[in-house]
Amino acid sequence: MPFFYSVSKAAKIIGVSTKTIRRWDARGIIKTSMTPGGHRRISDSEINRILKEKDRFLSSESESEGFVKNNRAFIYARVSTKKQAGGGNLERQKERLAGYASENGYDIVGVFSEVASGVNENRSQLIKMLNGIRDKKADFIIIEYKDRLARFGYSYINKYVEDNGARIIIVNEVLEIDAQQELVDDLIAIVTSFSARIYGKRGGANFAKDIKKMLCLDGDTYEDCENPENKKNT
Repeated sequence: MPFFYSVSKAAKIIGVSTKTIRRWDARGIIKTSMTPGGHRRISDSEINRILKEKDRFLSSESESEGFVKNNRAFIYARVSTKKQAGGGNLERQKERLAGYASENGYDIVGVFSEVASGVNENRSQLIKMLNGIRDKKADFIIIEYKDRLARFGYSYINKYVEDNGARIIIVNEVLEIDAQQELVDDLIAIVTSFSARIYGKRGGANFAKDIKKMLCLDGDTYEDCENPENKKNT
């Protein structure tokens, strides 16, 4: 299902001004749709198409928006669960990264996002992005937190990126509470996987449940750990 952005948000992602977006719309370069209230909206697929051809469009424009050579950037966003994505966390993460890139003069040439665990080594968007780094299509990768790229083994990815002449930019070094919770979830996933090999699927699930109980702090009940809203309502 396509996601639609306002003109201002689309401009930030693409790295141009809203004036340029409206000019491209008038010239038929970019396809927009109108809301019942008369506001322009641009789909994510259209934004990705424009990103691939932006240099060609800008070469014929008098406005270059101060782009810096060798400042091509990929942005990568990730959440662990469909619930987080459904709650808008993934889209907001992309918007924050696009805003950071725009404010700091980076030329966004690719947007990669996915719903997957940080311990999953077979993430299609991550692999696609790293292939782009290998092919010299970007000079930077911009992420919000280090663990967006990998929960474990980040140093290997960083070395691969640097060996291919690019660099990773981490916007925030301190994990938010949601990110800390994701770390717990990923650790539990690892424990479940390995214990299932030893004790079987059911035994692994029970072992993981015991680990969750051990992670309850400050006298919280298991139910409070599983459902924080319970604690708020007491």
